[in-house]
Amino acid sequence: MSARYWTRRVMVGLIIIVMVFGSIPSWISSEGTQVQAAGGFAGGSGSSIDPFLIATADQLSEVRNYLDSNFELVSDIDLSDYHIGHSWEPIGTSGDPFSGSLNGNNYTISNLFINTNISNEHLGLFGYMLGSGHIKNVVLENAHVEGDYTVGALAGYVKDGIFENIKVTGSVYGWRESVGGVIGYSENTILTNVNAEAYVEGYDNVGGITGYSINDTITDVYFEGEVKGIHYYIGGLFGILSDATIRNSGSTGSVSGHQYIGGLAGALNHSFVSESYSHANVSNTDDDMGGLIGNSMESHIQDSYATGDVTGEDDLGGLVGYSEGTQIEYSYATGNVTGGDDVGGLVGDNEGGNISHSYAAGNVVAESYVGGLVGENESPAAGDSLIEYSVATGNVSGISEVGGVVGYNYKGIVNNSYATGAITGELIVGGLVGDNLEGLVENSYSIGLVTGDDLAGGLAGSNIDGSIVDSYFDTETSGQSDNLGVGLDSQAMKTIDSYVNWDFDNIWKMDIHNNGYPYFAAFQSFITYVSNDADPDSEVTKSYAYILDSPVLVIGNDQNWGMQGFLYNSWNTERDGTGISYNEGDSISSNKSIILYATWTDNSEKLSGLSLSEGVSISPAFSEHITSYTAQVANHVSSIKVTPDLVASDSTATVAINEETALTVRSGQESAELTLGVGANIIKVVVTAADGTTTKTYTVNVTRENSQNAGIPSRSSNSNIKKLILDTGVQQDAEFSSDTLSYTLNVDHSVRQIRITPTLEDDKATVALQMNGVAYVVTSGSKSSELPLKVGSNVIEIIITAENGTIKRYTLIIVRDQDIEGDYKCLFKDIELHWAKAEICETASLGIVKGTSAQHFGANAAVTRAEFVVMLMRTLQVEQFEESTSVSFLDQDTIPEWARPSIYTALKQGMIVGYMDETFRPLDAINRAEMAAIIARVMNWPKDNIKSSSFSDDASIPEWAKGFAQSALEQGIVTGRLNNTFVPFGKTTRAEAAAVMLRLQKNL
Repeated sequence: MSARYWTRRVMVGLIIIVMVFGSIPSWISSEGTQVQAAGGFAGGSGSSIDPFLIATADQLSEVRNYLDSNFELVSDIDLSDYHIGHSWEPIGTSGDPFSGSLNGNNYTISNLFINTNISNEHLGLFGYMLGSGHIKNVVLENAHVEGDYTVGALAGYVKDGIFENIKVTGSVYGWRESVGGVIGYSENTILTNVNAEAYVEGYDNVGGITGYSINDTITDVYFEGEVKGIHYYIGGLFGILSDATIRNSGSTGSVSGHQYIGGLAGALNHSFVSESYSHANVSNTDDDMGGLIGNSMESHIQDSYATGDVTGEDDLGGLVGYSEGTQIEYSYATGNVTGGDDVGGLVGDNEGGNISHSYAAGNVVAESYVGGLVGENESPAAGDSLIEYSVATGNVSGISEVGGVVGYNYKGIVNNSYATGAITGELIVGGLVGDNLEGLVENSYSIGLVTGDDLAGGLAGSNIDGSIVDSYFDTETSGQSDNLGVGLDSQAMKTIDSYVNWDFDNIWKMDIHNNGYPYFAAFQSFITYVSNDADPDSEVTKSYAYILDSPVLVIGNDQNWGMQGFLYNSWNTERDGTGISYNEGDSISSNKSIILYATWTDNSEKLSGLSLSEGVSISPAFSEHITSYTAQVANHVSSIKVTPDLVASDSTATVAINEETALTVRSGQESAELTLGVGANIIKVVVTAADGTTTKTYTVNVTRENSQNAGIPSRSSNSNIKKLILDTGVQQDAEFSSDTLSYTLNVDHSVRQIRITPTLEDDKATVALQMNGVAYVVTSGSKSSELPLKVGSNVIEIIITAENGTIKRYTLIIVRDQDIEGDYKCLFKDIELHWAKAEICETASLGIVKGTSAQHFGANAAVTRAEFVVMLMRTLQVEQFEESTSVSFLDQDTIPEWARPSIYTALKQGMIVGYMDETFRPLDAINRAEMAAIIARVMNWPKDNIKSSSFSDDASIPEWAKGFAQSALEQGIVTGRLNNTFVPFGKTTRAEAAAVMLRLQKNL
């Protein structure tokens, strides 16, 4: 025992003495100070209504002497002093358990340190809790606990306890079994709003929250970090979850071990899971592993999902590895699954279980018994294993028994289900089912490409003693034409009447969504893009699965749809373009399926009309097929104007005479005066289509007659301006003089337009005006129309043509100042009270980030890896390479079109790298460790000599990321979250990304 422990035992003895002798010497104290009142607490009597008050570490340690009392923290507690030469002694033992209560009042207990010098079991802040133990409102920060059995940061062993509003950070190591980030072993315990950010490592029964959980009630429990096990039963929240109920809980990070591995729980026995998830990637070296549950026995899973990748050996599933007698409904998995035998996108091996209203979207790569939804669907008794109302959309690749929904269906039932992915194998390969041995397939279909060496079918590869009833496959898309099931062409597959005995009133639905194929109205929703061709019969659609009320990024014209004579413009919620417009990279969300129609811009480079002023006619009469015209004018017509009418509103026109500078002219408006010389004058009108490259040139050869009137006085050559007036408030840099042809003026940013009034010396002269290449109407002595001013220089030319054709040009350069306080109006309504409002608005004004809509930013949504790279490139203002630049990512086809230039540029510049499996995973959320690494690498900040960081959770930061995290912290680019934690595996939010980009931009 420690010296501190024996000192306290002496103090207890002295307290007994004082009851007899009446006093305690003031020098008796473990810290060399005078002891406090009875019990050593800051107040209270220990009752439920008057709990002992704890203000110091020693008072917290004193709890062990009052195990059935009630306690309350009144300040933060630092246990650092208990690190020196020994560790904290857990409160409560199996022989003398804690059965009282502790209300932490959300104060922090920090720097707990425990190792096996005390004991090899029941280790934690509380060692052993039994009875009515109640812990609430406790923040346990930077804990480090090591032991063998029943090891947890907050408690080692708990029975009949209550834990609520708990936050734990740190690391836990257990070298035997029942190891948890919060609790080692719990039984008949209630856990509510319990959160842990930690690194947890053990041998058997290892979980991010609890190692072994029996008959617990669990609500709102979350883990973020890494869970690593050497042997059996390793889970993101629980190693083993038995006879328990868990709701609205989840995990993020990574989980690895040998066997029975799950993103949420390694094993699930006779338990109920609802509205829960795992974003963790999971991996093992043996069998039974799932993105959510590794092994599930006689349990019920509903409204739950997993998004992490699953990599291991046999019995692997995107949601559940091995499922026996388990009901799975309204659940899904989106991660990729890679393994050996019995591998499925949702469930690896389903024996005697029911799967309904569920789907899998990840790609599956394995060897035998490989399915897009279930690897093996085997019934111990006929009809026990049922798959219905379910979908698989990922690609599936294996060696034998490979299917779009099920690889091997032995005496199982596949009813009202479908598959859309490409299926590849060598032996017994089917679009829906690989091997249907004595099984039943009914009211189902498949459309994916099927490729196999032997026994390959559009719907099923083999059907020995099985039944296939009213089920179909697409002969065009599958590339198969066998007779296992009914083969139909694509048009027939998109026609309701083709499906015999199918229920399109209650089960199936067919419309524009799902690319025209049947889908389930009860739980499926889509975002569907429509080409919106001029001929509706020829338009095409592309649908993607969509989760209602969740934001999704709008794609570009990824299908390279085209329409003759038009350019793709954007997407719109209405076919006629009158709805809400969306561009590539915009975010959209809805409580129902979404339809976006392509909008098209007329790419015409043609005129619909061409006319001259002064009543001059062109010859021949205008026709869209004629580009060359002539005109005749009398000698006294010394200038002329041209009016072009454009076919397409997005095309542009320029007008020039006799190879002079071309002037931009708006459709239907007159050009500036064009001076005519005596004889031939060539006017060129050049129309440029919306694509910026297609042009057509129209010419008008205007002949001005020679003078035939001898003796008539010569015409005036006066082309001077007598007076030039600008709007009030604008000052010239010098007084106006008719002989000074150039002026510069500076105006405030608030001046957005200006009017000019030129008065000519000779009323027979004419005046024309153009600004920044665009012509505007003006006459002598009258104000011009409003001239819009852009920020920076604006060049105005005033052209005076004398009666005899003499031309003089006056130039005004008006410089509009930059806006000191910013011209950008931040309209996001969902950030009014957000901590990063200022950063979000400023980065949006700089064009670094965009909102999910004009009035919403989505500050707490996660940033994908693709989004983050685009933001970084905007911040750095790096010249981007063309999309054709080669890359080596295996998943480069999943990189959104709008992000490709940025990602290619960042890769070529060495700013980013992919994963070890040669993927980039552009749509995965970027975590904080990856964010710091990318920024530090871009800025070339030192990292190699940095072995630790200043963050309180340094132990949970991977070694490769410590230098990056510390460099980014020292440069002021990243900051810690609550209590200076870095949370390396935490998702980077859009608000954090905006703040980081702004700091980086100011750091450049």
